[in-house]
Amino acid sequence: MKFHDFDPDTHGITPEFINNELKKLISEMSEEERQAMLKRMEQDEKILKGDLPRPKPEDCDHHLRQGDNYGETCQLCGKHLYGFGFRGVLNYCVKHLWVEGMDYSECVYCAAIKEKSQAGQKSDDGQGPDEAHE
Repeated sequence: MKFHDFDPDTHGITPEFINNELKKLISEMSEEERQAMLKRMEQDEKILKGDLPRPKPEDCDHHLRQGDNYGETCQLCGKHLYGFGFRGVLNYCVKHLWVEGMDYSECVYCAAIKEKSQAGQKSDDGQGPDEAHE
């Protein structure tokens, strides 16, 4: 895809720019391709709203993905495609290192949360976020 009117001095892409690029791409599609795309988008929207059941991971082509530093997850079937998945959390932690916030503490490694009443210690023996931290 070419970004025709992109101005690198703006340090970003405006909504108008994206809209124009999408219009160009859609105008290059055949009517059959446009209808297939719209049908798939409507089906995806129904799945995400809960109006249709989610596909099984083995039956999904994982075309709607979301990712971050932790990994990538298919938004339709929920399968973790890379790493620990989008907004992934480890199932266990070897040793917690707690950083204190205003009302809670959070483990730097696994993102487990402790309420302020439990947040007296800085590290522990590595029990996972689903286990008691007391």
